[in-house]
Amino acid sequence: MNSLQACFIRVEVKKREFVSRIDLAIEMVKRGVPVVIGSCYNSEEILELGIDKGYLFGKCAQTVTLDFFKPLLEHGWTFGALDEEGLLPDNLEFFAAERFSSISADTYKDVFFFGDEQKKTFEKIFGPRDSFIVSGNPRTDMWQAKCYNLYDRLKHDIKKKYGNFVLLPLNFTNYTNNSYEIISSDEDLQLNYKTLTKKAEFIFDNFCKLAERFANEEKIKVVIRPHPSDDLQTIKKLMVKHGVKSNLVECVATNDIFPWISAARILFHNCCTTSLEAGFSGTPVVTYAPSNMSLLDNSEVNNLFPVAHSYEDALAFLANSENNISSDFKDRVVNWKSLSLENSGNTASFIANKILQRNKFEPLQNLKIHNRIDFKRLKYEVKAKIKKLIGRHQNQVYLDKFPRTSIEEVKNIVHHICKYRGYNEQFKINSINSRLFSITP
Repeated sequence: MNSLQACFIRVEVKKREFVSRIDLAIEMVKRGVPVVIGSCYNSEEILELGIDKGYLFGKCAQTVTLDFFKPLLEHGWTFGALDEEGLLPDNLEFFAAERFSSISADTYKDVFFFGDEQKKTFEKIFGPRDSFIVSGNPRTDMWQAKCYNLYDRLKHDIKKKYGNFVLLPLNFTNYTNNSYEIISSDEDLQLNYKTLTKKAEFIFDNFCKLAERFANEEKIKVVIRPHPSDDLQTIKKLMVKHGVKSNLVECVATNDIFPWISAARILFHNCCTTSLEAGFSGTPVVTYAPSNMSLLDNSEVNNLFPVAHSYEDALAFLANSENNISSDFKDRVVNWKSLSLENSGNTASFIANKILQRNKFEPLQNLKIHNRIDFKRLKYEVKAKIKKLIGRHQNQVYLDKFPRTSIEEVKNIVHHICKYRGYNEQFKINSINSRLFSITP
């Protein structure tokens, strides 16, 4: 086996995965492995740190990722991944075809899955692999730990400002983000995409109508939460297009979603991962499926919660929201094959152990870290502003997935996780630039 010097944990969407990936980083560092974590724009940013051979832990195992990080492969790096999109794909077989390949299967040393169902599907297509490992996801540990109490003050501030509000998380990017498009010559994949887009538009329209009626008839505030791939201003325009007029309905994208979940009176969703986050953390959850419409073909997640098929159903659940309407969620989710809870509470530790068991590390003693002005970020920020002037928002959406981050924020996350887990180690935390950080023993 190659001797690896460090681990780079790549994070694409800060609001979704940064905290849970820091949880994994802590477990790797506790085992003596230096970690670089965050978002990078090219392989050179990592190689400049003096890591000749390392371990890349990615958010997916797409072939395009192999192309992007080809220089790391050429330097002898080893790749592993846990696909953050793998929990709720529209169709697992389409998902595997779109986001994985035989090349990926042959290249990735470790491929971690949310649950047994994903592994079973991948094995059906790519054959049994020693590299296919069911682990669960550290995000479920984070949800059950109430995000390690990171957002207690923010939760209080949100409650003070919004009161007993209804939260509607969006996950309809096929419709709300017109730059989101599947690139494939496969006719089945194209048809699947078009069908999903039509369903996304229908459900988004009904979510808007639900929000407007709650506001007008119940005089309750409603917060609509865009998906990380959505542009805030585009969503606001679409809300108006679909009939939202009340000032009691707001579209808010600030901060991580967790404090909004914790502060909400109730959450309505349709095939959204946010429902699981709310379910684990104790916020009442209802599936809103007008005309019995589910966004995804695989709609099992909708059935983990009570289902409202009409406004009247939703209104009844809203009125009864203080009576623990989704109390049997944890009993149901235990038997759900798409999400393994076998390592619950210690998922990051399990993944770290597997990585070290399957790979040989000889940790680099000193990373070449020189905190510098983030010129690459500046260039992309200028480009995004120019694009916005001509109505193209996707560059800014991409930047907003991992905004500028301070070292104090990273230190605060590490502190809260270590406090929750009872760890006493003092780690060295350094800023490489506005989106990359090192955590070392």
